[in-house]
Amino acid sequence: MTLLRSLLARLRPAAAPEPQTLRIAAMAASDAERRAWRALVDGFAAANPDIEAELLTVGEASYKAEVAGWLERGEYDVMTGLGGAALRRFAAAGLVAPLGAAWRERGFDDLFTPAARHAVSVDGEPFGLPLNQTAWMLVYRRSVLARLGLPAPRQWEELLRAMAMLRASGLVPIALAGREGWPAASWFDAIGLRRNGADFHGRLLAGEEPWDQPRVRGVLTELGRLRPFLDPAFREHGWHHVVAEIGSERAGFALLPSYVAAMFWDDVRGELGCCPVPHFGTGAEPERPAAELAPTDLLMVAARGPGGTAAGRFLAHAASAPVQARFNAPQGKISANRLTPMPEDPLAAAGTALLHRAPALVDFFDREIAPEAVGEAVEALLAFLSGGAMEPALAALSRSTRPA
Repeated sequence: MTLLRSLLARLRPAAAPEPQTLRIAAMAASDAERRAWRALVDGFAAANPDIEAELLTVGEASYKAEVAGWLERGEYDVMTGLGGAALRRFAAAGLVAPLGAAWRERGFDDLFTPAARHAVSVDGEPFGLPLNQTAWMLVYRRSVLARLGLPAPRQWEELLRAMAMLRASGLVPIALAGREGWPAASWFDAIGLRRNGADFHGRLLAGEEPWDQPRVRGVLTELGRLRPFLDPAFREHGWHHVVAEIGSERAGFALLPSYVAAMFWDDVRGELGCCPVPHFGTGAEPERPAAELAPTDLLMVAARGPGGTAAGRFLAHAASAPVQARFNAPQGKISANRLTPMPEDPLAAAGTALLHRAPALVDFFDREIAPEAVGEAVEALLAFLSGGAMEPALAALSRSTRPA
């Protein structure tokens, strides 16, 4: 009888292993983003039936308020993140796992540019996987420039001359969304990168360089040269006003993210033109490739999560070109994987080419400085663009920014 029970036990099918559980928390500010995340996670679950993937999507404000606590408690395995100060802070606190081994073992360096890797790294070690990026470019209607015989500007002085002609013709040379505050900082970023390069600009925003020095004064001087070309009421205007001004040919230029094309009317979208922020040299092209302003959304792995192989498998899935293309196209964002097919939208295609050839990518002003400093720093830039003096702006920026 004992022998019979032993034989029967051997014939029974082995119990299936317990499925791994992967808990994912994602920031999703719109229905399009929530649908994209649902499709991404469902696709991963279908390809990995031994893993039970659970997804939480949360709005931007709530996510930013909760993410540090989730990391400290290890409540989720994989989480979305932003580059800049937040990633540096989480890495320094040991809350996110270093991913250098995953990058090597899974060949991520073959999928992403060195600049994209640097954008998700702290002191040379990657702590994230880039999901998408946003290129900031000058956007205009080609018909507006054509009527005045203006080419797309390549040099800074050429841009200023073009704006003077636009003003003389009765148009607003620069449309700017000052109501939200932070878009005004995009001009400070753009000029700072063109004049001082990515390394200095990054150190400045991280609180590692003094604000009151000639290199920063030079940036503010050029920023001040834009003031005559702004709508005097720019602080009252939001994103939709800027889109309407460009779309209806009432404004010449706007510094906008590449995904903004989706906000324009269908009959205008194909008529939009774009170009990189002009350089400060004297030649037609910059002396060397320039760093670009490119906010990066990423995935990070919680250091205090349960571990296992599920998180690494999810990163590999999310890194692939087809998956990133399906995830980012509905959101109008640029896939970080450089093997992703070029987007059909002209602005997104131009932004993709711009970021792929950039030697360095820098995150946005309000992501690079410490979170508690954002409000005062942005207000200082708004006040300066509204006609304020340089000294109070430098004093406010010096007070507000400190190491993240």
